[in-house]
Amino acid sequence: MSQPATPRQEVKSYRPGMFRSSYRKYERDLKRHATQGWRLVSCTAAGRDIFLRVWLTATYER
Repeated sequence: MSQPATPRQEVKSYRPGMFRSSYRKYERDLKRHATQGWRLVSCTAAGRDIFLRVWLTATYER
């Protein structure tokens, strides 16, 4: 009998840059992960920087 495959997980943190928000980085990366067969498990606001811009943390699994 074969063992069930355990899902691989990847956690990414998206920090706002000078010219691109963390949301934009997340959306772009989500499309890239989806085409590579990854599935989004969760996306949460991880905090804010000194300019009150939101940091995101996303968890993907395959």
